[in-house]
Amino acid sequence: MDSDNTTESLFLSLDNATKNDEHLFEESKQSFIYAVSFICLTLYVGGMAIATEKAHCVGWYFESKSITTVQRKFRNMFKKKKPSRNNILAWHEKFLEARSVLDKERSGRRRRSYETVQDIREAFARSP
Repeated sequence: MDSDNTTESLFLSLDNATKNDEHLFEESKQSFIYAVSFICLTLYVGGMAIATEKAHCVGWYFESKSITTVQRKFRNMFKKKKPSRNNILAWHEKFLEARSVLDKERSGRRRRSYETVQDIREAFARSP
């Protein structure tokens, strides 16, 4: 009898896990639809994919789970060179983690203020 209870509880656990996975997938799909609806357009710079192109790729990958299908749809829609397998998977992972395909804001180089330049000039003028 104990083995029957163990087997039954195992099947119940598997069934609950499957339902949970389906729920997470549907939640991710809804988040993707929301993101595509409100995503801002960015400039096409240096051959890199813009945010809307990345978002389309993530959506197509959610639908088909096929890199080849995503690449074909991309080429047909945007009339550009297809994205690499690694890029598509990276965009997909980024979306799952951050709910966005946009790049994080970079700090970049600090700006030089007029006051800083003046301070440096004065320091050089005082030093022998």
